[in-house]
Amino acid sequence: MKKPFLNLEGVLESIASRLTEVSIDSGNATGGSDVTIVDTGKNWEAGKWEDAIVEVEVDGVHYYRTISGNDATTLTITALPMKASILLALARF
Repeated sequence: MKKPFLNLEGVLESIASRLTEVSIDSGNATGGSDVTIVDTGKNWEAGKWEDAIVEVEVDGVHYYRTISGNDATTLTITALPMKASILLALARF
């Protein structure tokens, strides 16, 4: 039985296109909880940041979380230690 032909060039092209897909946004949280980050200055498309990584700075410590979903102003993430001031940076790789 013949093995299926593997189009290595197509596979590599697909992988490279995903690695170079980058969207970046940043801001200051205006509210939230240990599992949400709210920035009322944003107007994101619903679901735009799903599966993206958010870098959050809390009292000088950087945390990285995967975003499970978002609406226009809120990101939903895994739990963070909560503090009064949170800076955030978003990326999709």
